[in-house]
This record gives sequence, C-alpha cells and structure tokens, in this order.
Amino acid sequence: MERQILDYLRGDLLAGEALDELTAETDLFQLGVLESVRVMRLVAWLEKTFEFQARPADLVPEHFRTVAAIGSYLRSRGKAA
Repeated sequence: MERQILDYLRGDLLAGEALDELTAETDLFQLGVLESVRVMRLVAWLEKTFEFQARPADLVPEHFRTVAAIGSYLRSRGKAA
C-alpha cells in the first residue's frame, strides 16, 4: 500500500519534480510535497484506488503527514495492506 502511494506521489502528483529523498517517513508538508490542492487530489486518488469514502472529520494533517501515516489511516478504515 505504501509503495503504491509513493509511486503515485512521485509519478502523478509531483510529475517532473525530483524528490529522491521521498520515503514513507518523509514529512510531506514540511518538504512541500503536499499543500491544500495536492491534498485534495491525493484524497480523490486514495478514494478511487482503495474504494472508500474519506469522512470530512478524517481530513486532518496527522493522517497525511507521511506515507506511513496515510497507510495507517487507510488500515484504520479497513483497507488491506
């Protein structure tokens, strides 16, 4: 799951930006990978890819700070690893 998310971030969301240091533990906000528009694009992709509906109350920075946190959030919503 985390590998899929990293691949999406590198390939689609960041198209063309060189971010070799991006790992599952990278702070995506601090590095500038995520900002408001990209978060919404990421959430839309996650919903489609992992077939679930994000609840508005779940759209908090803690769930999206790192790829590992995103994976934990998805697992808490019953999505398999």
